[in-house]
Amino acid sequence: MLQLLRDIALRGESYRKQHPEAKTLPPVYPLVLYHGQRRWRMPSDFHALIRPLPEVLKPSVLRFH
Repeated sequence: MLQLLRDIALRGESYRKQHPEAKTLPPVYPLVLYHGQRRWRMPSDFHALIRPLPEVLKPSVLRFH
């Protein structure tokens, strides 16, 4: 999940460098393809990575599910 967040941020930074006048960023649709031998067992959103995650903070934490 952290690698996915890092990649999205780097793409945003790259876009801003190429388009310095831009006020917004284009949408990013992250897609993870797993082709390992074993079943995927990693969390599928950031909520699963942050413990404890108080209810009051849940609306502010990214999901990417």
